[in-house]
Amino acid sequence: MATSIKSLHEKLRADSGSFQRLQQELQANVEARKTFTQQATENEMVLEELKSLEAGANVYKLIGPMLAKQDVVEATSNVTKRLEFINAERTRLEKAAEGIEKKFDQTQKDIQILQQRIAQLSTGGGGGATADSA
Repeated sequence: MATSIKSLHEKLRADSGSFQRLQQELQANVEARKTFTQQATENEMVLEELKSLEAGANVYKLIGPMLAKQDVVEATSNVTKRLEFINAERTRLEKAAEGIEKKFDQTQKDIQILQQRIAQLSTGGGGGATADSA
């Protein structure tokens, strides 16, 4: 019985480590999505400004410490492509977050089951533990 409790404690320790790694991974995902959302908003504003320009208007692009003149059509195309990339990244990150959250929830359930089993074995009730599916 002591061996069983010891092995359950080891499994609990491993699952707790996984749980913490998943928390960190989810937090990093949230931060990345926040950054891409901010970039998307900024680029959408730039695109709206570019669309509202009159024909022949001057557009400048900051390249290092220098402003370089750029064609309006080229600037609009660049911003549109950047928005497509940003939105694709946001979609990828959202799907990744869903996967992380599923693993997170499953690990949390596994930890609860292990804690219940350890408690049962510690109090002398050796029956199999079941987890609520809530």
